[in-house]
Amino acid sequence: MPTEPNSRGTSRRSLLRAVGGGALGLGVAGVSRPASAAEQTAMPDPVPRWISSHAHGIASTVPDAAPVDLEPLRTMIDNVAVVGLGESTHGAHEQLRLKHRLVRFLVEEAGFRSVVLEEDWTKGIQIDEFLRLGRGNPRDLLADAGTPWQCREILDLLVWMREYNERHPTDPVRFAGADVVSVRALAYDAVTDHVARRARRRLADLSAHYDVIRPAGAIGPHVAWYRGQPDKKPYIDHARAARDLVASLPADPGRRLALRHAEAIVGFYEYHATSAVAVRDRYMADTVAFWREYTGGRSIYWASNVHSAIGDPLTISFPRSRPRRRRAPAASCGAATAIGTCRSP
Repeated sequence: MPTEPNSRGTSRRSLLRAVGGGALGLGVAGVSRPASAAEQTAMPDPVPRWISSHAHGIASTVPDAAPVDLEPLRTMIDNVAVVGLGESTHGAHEQLRLKHRLVRFLVEEAGFRSVVLEEDWTKGIQIDEFLRLGRGNPRDLLADAGTPWQCREILDLLVWMREYNERHPTDPVRFAGADVVSVRALAYDAVTDHVARRARRRLADLSAHYDVIRPAGAIGPHVAWYRGQPDKKPYIDHARAARDLVASLPADPGRRLALRHAEAIVGFYEYHATSAVAVRDRYMADTVAFWREYTGGRSIYWASNVHSAIGDPLTISFPRSRPRRRRAPAASCGAATAIGTCRSP
């Protein structure tokens, strides 16, 4: 869990360290203006004092409300490639509606063109096809999504995104799932199809690995089966060997996506071997980075505060452990009683 401020005034280091070039707080029910010097002096804890001096009030959480009160965001995101939208708890109506409103602003006013959700990678592929091509029904797609996203607020977001794409067919908003907790058969099939097209002679080698680990049905029972295995290393080894096989194929546009599918499968087996949040964070970070590079557009990373914070041991979309040449400017927004936007150094 993240390290929170305590009564002795110990601030969350990641919050203060991340503030470079200024920061912006959006208070849902908080202050409507930055606090005066006298008001700041009366606050001994540096975190409330920082929030009070940077916060701007929000007039509404209604997604289609006029964005006048969101204008302070514009100067904070002018050169960032990824904006992280955090939330203090999953499923809160007000936070979900506010984040929907922020997505609209970032898409319509700031040119962001992807939403990357704390949802399984394969479910993200299905939702992206709906948004771009109209395939499927959003209610059906959410029926077996992660529990936090099986709600009217997320359905409303997807419907709006699809309507936006219908109005802008040559400049669509894309969607990706960053997580690896429920990687479905879709990923195995995508990798298999790519190998069959590009290196059919290697298909038997791939099948020798995936026939052992591919889910035979619903993902829930498969997770339970795998977690019950006393020795998980052979399954991880199969996933990694399949990933390495794809990586060894000649580079082409299709290999990039196939390799990401293969990486997600590895992430699934590595995560469920330990249930370590750090494993999820690493794969989600890599997926956000991949999606940014794959689509070439600015991205919105929608996740809980735990998965969108900047600082150790947590990661944001571009953690400090990634090679700097692959990093892009990022911002993190953590939604609790307020939303804070911090420019990553």
